[in-house]
Amino acid sequence: MTDAITAGGEMTSLLGKLKEREARKAEIIEEHADTRPIPMPARSEVEDRLAEWCELLGKSVQTGRSVLDRVLRGRIVFEPLDARYEFACPTRHDKPFSGLVVPATRWRPTECPLRMYRSAPRV
Repeated sequence: MTDAITAGGEMTSLLGKLKEREARKAEIIEEHADTRPIPMPARSEVEDRLAEWCELLGKSVQTGRSVLDRVLRGRIVFEPLDARYEFACPTRHDKPFSGLVVPATRWRPTECPLRMYRSAPRV
């Protein structure tokens, strides 16, 4: 904007846009003044919770449904894509739950897939 002003041009429209931007900037600063960061739980706490959920989900269908009812909001929607399906569902934590279902292979994980990420290096 400063380049446009120094080069010359329609000053009224440039100043109007500049005032709009400054007003929006003030609004954003005011909105953020009242916000507080949400504390991030420790990585070990998240991993322990995932391990607990894996254990609960593996115990029984009723327990698995109970855990999913606590997390998911609504239905899981599956959409076919060639030989696979994409699925998605909103969660109660305002984060999407989504993934891909592919045809079964011979390989099966020997433990809960969520636990396999415990030893993954942090990026």
